[in-house]
Amino acid sequence: MILKACEEAARSAGFTRYEMGATLTGAKLFGVKGYAAVKRISIPLVNGKTLSVIHMEKRA
Repeated sequence: MILKACEEAARSAGFTRYEMGATLTGAKLFGVKGYAAVKRISIPLVNGKTLSVIHMEKRA
């Protein structure tokens, strides 16, 4: 529901592409919703570790 509302608002505002950083567990869900993986990214955290995410995008 929230994803659909965000996409509809972005489309209404004139956006033609949606992008996100998905966690590794969330990437499968967003893939089902039409998003494609672009690349893996490591986000540095304050404790010196990193969070792996997947940059994903979808055309409106």
